[in-house]
Amino acid sequence: MQLPDSLTVGGTDRVDLNIAALNSHDGSSAFRILVTPVRVVCANTQSAALRNHESSFSIRHTRNAKAAVQAARDALGLTFTYVDSFQVEAERLIQQTMTDAAFDALIDATFGKAEAHATKRVRETERRRRSRLHWLFADADTQAGIRDTAWAGYQAVAEYVDHYAPVRTKGDEKTARATRVLTSDDPDRIKRRAWTALTPA
Repeated sequence: MQLPDSLTVGGTDRVDLNIAALNSHDGSSAFRILVTPVRVVCANTQSAALRNHESSFSIRHTRNAKAAVQAARDALGLTFTYVDSFQVEAERLIQQTMTDAAFDALIDATFGKAEAHATKRVRETERRRRSRLHWLFADADTQAGIRDTAWAGYQAVAEYVDHYAPVRTKGDEKTARATRVLTSDDPDRIKRRAWTALTPA
């Protein structure tokens, strides 16, 4: 469900705000509400690990309809608190200049670094990933309005995860990546590592 308002980070970079609701058919798991900001320019999903603010909320199944409605209202209130905090952190990142060396450090903090005795295949995978990430950060049109900022560094990582990261599939890679974003926790974990590296306590 797309919320009526969007964010404009730094006055130029639009992020739409969405709420995704997930539920089980048999009541075996809680009803969950997720905040899913989406950067419009390249349709990558944001996953920020904000201090003291959660981006997902669980509501227990209950026979009391009034209690369920109140729990949903409380969760929605927390959602807007998360959005406000997300915008504050995003504005802070867009004000920070990021050098190529600082971006390399972000890559290492997010994906790790191959050890000296790593196999040729591992080193080649790392080289390709780093090359693609640097292209996204320094040259891709999707960063044109935010170039050389920490916000651009984070967006380069998020765009890589959503649109370029290798996937194991015999079918269409774009479809496989989109499915992974929706069904796996791995993309979120990678993005949160990048966000945490850029916004230390």
